[in-house]
Amino acid sequence: MLVHTPYLRPHHDWKAMLPGYREVIMDKLRRTAGMEDIDERIVVERALTPQDIHERYNVLNGAIYGLASHGKVLGAFKPGNRSRQVEGLYLAGGSAHPGPGMPMALMSGWIAADTADRDAGGRAVEGREGSRDGAAGGARDVAAE
Repeated sequence: MLVHTPYLRPHHDWKAMLPGYREVIMDKLRRTAGMEDIDERIVVERALTPQDIHERYNVLNGAIYGLASHGKVLGAFKPGNRSRQVEGLYLAGGSAHPGPGMPMALMSGWIAADTADRDAGGRAVEGREGSRDGAAGGARDVAAE
């Protein structure tokens, strides 16, 4: 199961926090989802905390959904799918256009692949045009280049 957790903050110690966090989740499943016997049914259990994500995958502060897409700094802007700084580098995932979540991350991969294909002289797949190019806020339709 995937449970939303906050990104790492200086006062977070997931080794200490995880047991209590787990119990809150399990209690909620017992009470609200009709899974009174969930403890007896668990065969394999592993946890991946924001600390683990930060250390294992080098994701900034263990933020599984990537860069925040709110606030004064980023607002609705994500980095484009074609790097302006490194030629031939294409960006995909929760921190690149169009944003976080599995459907958006997959779409990001499609856009980045289509952009790379166009840059190599191919044609993007029909219906996936309008990829983002460049840095945050630098949107333009690749088809118009």
